[in-house]
Amino acid sequence: MAGRGYRNRIPKCWLGKSVVVDWLDPAGYVQELLSKVKPCPCVSRGILLKVEPDHIVVASGAYREDEGDPTVDAIAIARGCITLMKRA
Repeated sequence: MAGRGYRNRIPKCWLGKSVVVDWLDPAGYVQELLSKVKPCPCVSRGILLKVEPDHIVVASGAYREDEGDPTVDAIAIARGCITLMKRA
């Protein structure tokens, strides 16, 4: 993964391109030591489909037969959870 990474300003030219997103997944804990409670670091790879003010959508799969509003296997990641995003 060469090149510059982004957290806040995501280039619009990345739409439809392959990306790698490092992000923090909010996590819930029950009867756990306070020192162990923290978000879980995650990495998602896929095609950047949407960039919204509060979230992005990265798809790992899409169904070609669908027209208009396609059926996808995707993840919506809150912008505030993204720690780094790069082109793959």
